[in-house]
Amino acid sequence: MDRRAFSLARSHARGGSWPAALGIATTVALLAPLALVWLPHGDRDTLAPASNAAIPWTLLAVTVAVAATAAALAVVIGGALAVLLVLTPMRGPSLWATAALVPFICPPVVWALAQIYCYGPGGMVEQWTGDAWRPAVAWLNRGHYLSTVLVLAQIQAPLAMLMIGRGLARLHQSGLEAAVFYFRRVRLGVWVAGAVRREIASALLLTFALGLGSFAAPHVLQCRVYSVEVYTRMTNYLDERGALAAAAPLLAITLAAAALLAVVEWRGASAAPQPQRAVRVPLGRGRFLAYGALLAWLGLTVVLPLAALLRECQSPGRFLAAVRDAAPETENTLAIAGGAAAIAGAAGLAAGVWAARSGYLAAQLLTAASLGVPALIVGLAYVRFYNRAWPVDLTAVGNTSLLVMLGLAARGWPFAARAALSGRRRLAPQWLEAAQLGGLGPWRRTRRITAPLMLDYVATGAIIAFVLAASEVEISQLLCAPGSGTLALRLFTFLHFGPTYVTASLALLQLVVTAAPVLVYFLLSNRCPEVV
Repeated sequence: MDRRAFSLARSHARGGSWPAALGIATTVALLAPLALVWLPHGDRDTLAPASNAAIPWTLLAVTVAVAATAAALAVVIGGALAVLLVLTPMRGPSLWATAALVPFICPPVVWALAQIYCYGPGGMVEQWTGDAWRPAVAWLNRGHYLSTVLVLAQIQAPLAMLMIGRGLARLHQSGLEAAVFYFRRVRLGVWVAGAVRREIASALLLTFALGLGSFAAPHVLQCRVYSVEVYTRMTNYLDERGALAAAAPLLAITLAAAALLAVVEWRGASAAPQPQRAVRVPLGRGRFLAYGALLAWLGLTVVLPLAALLRECQSPGRFLAAVRDAAPETENTLAIAGGAAAIAGAAGLAAGVWAARSGYLAAQLLTAASLGVPALIVGLAYVRFYNRAWPVDLTAVGNTSLLVMLGLAARGWPFAARAALSGRRRLAPQWLEAAQLGGLGPWRRTRRITAPLMLDYVATGAIIAFVLAASEVEISQLLCAPGSGTLALRLFTFLHFGPTYVTASLALLQLVVTAAPVLVYFLLSNRCPEVV
């Protein structure tokens, strides 16, 4: 028995060679185009007039302020939702959490359109209430910065809700029952905020990094942020080098935020939690206010905008006609997003397990790095990497649909890796140790213990990768081969040149495509998918 125990300890010290090798190879393969994007690319780097334009530092500062404000608002809203769903005896928390997840799983273009149809000039609310309040709102929304902050906060609040909610769930092991007994409500709130400060900081950094690189929602809202400037240099002037030069400051800030996120989460990493009796904070008479606030939030941000979007479709016949016309793009979207989800799920599993087993900060930094890369840069990096003939000819990949799958997988891969990392950390080491001491080999341990327990997290990673792939505009526009467009591209085209009812119908169709896997997951598991 002593010899077997010594063999077990040595095996755990090594952490396994093949998972580490697979995780490192996967990480390097997906990050290589991003790291090599700055290499010269021959004739593609011919300088255009925009390349010599100065970097608009004022616009960058404004964009940072918009992203920071949206992130702070998202953390406040997400934190409030997390407290209601985790710490109070609210019924059906999984259903409420899944409903609150709608702004994130909805494509950003679709979500911004729905808000415009509902609250914009001539929208549904203005038709109901009149336009007497419009001048005051227009003054507050100069430059469309206020609307952009609100829309980005709505999109990112579900991420903050899930991240802070995980921290709140661990308070049952940190003396929550005693705190509820001894502290009054204000002091209890301060104690809870201090106990989940790492999760709050992580949520703030993640939402800030994602908001800073966001393009689709600000573009639809006609808000001039820094990502729109990079997009203009890349598409209007066909100037890749100028776009890269302009994107460098933006990329540096987002990568710094992603690196800080990795450090905060690595320092706060913990082993698998032990089951504890859940402690609920009674709401008393405040339960009516809590339920009313939650219903008002979902009604104003989800129900009314989606009703306005449905209203703009005008009639079932016109909606079905738009769906029939978009059948080729729908098939391409399902195929490309499915392939990207499979690649991202497998890559995220390998990288997440490697990061969890190694415990190294460098591993978590690499898996979090892609979170800080805007989609525009991902698309540009992959189109440059897979369309060069030196030192290795990769143009065969660049001329197929595999290229767009790889680019979209690189966008969803960090989320899948985070899901796998979270799942692997929640596996109690005692289970694996007992199985190994009982004589189970690596394959049987994986098949009987690890795989069933990790299946939920792998499925969650694949779902979020599918949602992001089906929603992505920038990467699809840069990497899709001619004749193989997606729903996102068709919607983006009709957004500028098509009738309103066709645009609304395509937006509703894209929402159905992205929401379907999340709905199926909820119906099968009765849980809200932890997408981050």
